[in-house]
Amino acid sequence: MENNISQEPAIVSRDFKGIWIPREIWFDGRLSFTEKCLLAEIDSLDNGMGCSASNKYLSGFFGISERQIRSGISHLTELKYLSLESFDGRRRFLRSNGGFRGERKKTSGRGGGKLPGAIYDNKVYNKEEKEPKPAESQLDKDVLLFWGYFLLKTKRAFKLTEDKKKLIKQCLLEHPLGELKEAVDAFVADPWPERKRYMDLMYCIGKQRGKPDNLERWLAAAQEKKVKKPRYE
Repeated sequence: MENNISQEPAIVSRDFKGIWIPREIWFDGRLSFTEKCLLAEIDSLDNGMGCSASNKYLSGFFGISERQIRSGISHLTELKYLSLESFDGRRRFLRSNGGFRGERKKTSGRGGGKLPGAIYDNKVYNKEEKEPKPAESQLDKDVLLFWGYFLLKTKRAFKLTEDKKKLIKQCLLEHPLGELKEAVDAFVADPWPERKRYMDLMYCIGKQRGKPDNLERWLAAAQEKKVKKPRYE
């Protein structure tokens, strides 16, 4: 059987001497053990431009499903441990904000690189109480841009819940905003007579139990439409 880890040779060419997990991450009760290790692995793969490892690679490395990897990355992003550095249309670049390097390695004593919401000595430290709220991230902005586009195309007035934000973020970590918009276009153009009754976000970019991934379906439909489009009109 082919080793999944060898499928991305650029990733393993690193100066690697081990994994070090900062105290504030190790004792953060909001994170699972897998998420702590996932964050450490992503940080170790950062070559200065961010970590470009795919979910497929990380899935093979940890021996868990890609869905679990997506969920872990989304959770770490929500907690500000990860941020989307860039996306070139083919690869995403993730950056860890977890205090693995340089100025944030001093985690003991006062003012020692604490992260918002992390648990220290059974107490939750809220950075927002002491410092101004951080600027809105590009990922958060893209969530709102996508949501506005979705409402415009579906002609609905759905509420943007936290669950929907989380779903959109997961998709944006895998696909550029433009592709998600194309998926929405294909979804809305679905000729199924009952489509107008089923316009919820889940049917567009979500996954229902026991059924194929809806986002992949509409992305494929959008691609097929491009292929069939006449060269000259």
